[in-house]
Amino acid sequence: MDYYQPTAFYFAVNFDKDFSNDTSFMEVRGIGTEMETVSYSELNENRFVYKLPTKAKNGNLVLKRGIAVIKSPLVVWCKKVLEDYEIPITTRTIQVRLLDYDVQPVRQWNFYNAYPVKWSVGDFESKKNEIAIETIEFAYTYSQRFI
Repeated sequence: MDYYQPTAFYFAVNFDKDFSNDTSFMEVRGIGTEMETVSYSELNENRFVYKLPTKAKNGNLVLKRGIAVIKSPLVVWCKKVLEDYEIPITTRTIQVRLLDYDVQPVRQWNFYNAYPVKWSVGDFESKKNEIAIETIEFAYTYSQRFI
């Protein structure tokens, strides 16, 4: 069996419920985890410093797409959280899958307890001929990689 490096343009985004027809995105950013460390110096030892691990740190998951209609379930959820200040915040699981040419997942990441923290619209310019883009950033508790 030949193995080809996966392409970055063939991916799918899914939410845990209610968004089945609202998951077309043109860009996904922010997949990754970083280990935070604390520096520790030993007394009478100044040749090096120990870096001790403390906790994992996640950035935000960033999704970009063309501006959706106001009745889109994802737009309604973002509006509830960011504009109507819905308490308690309803969280979701977001799944990002990198696909091969047979539409089979090569890698999969799940982002648990995700909720929108930023929602922005790209600039409007009369001299451009581009689709209007919205960017949604999600905070999440933790992520898990599969496959």
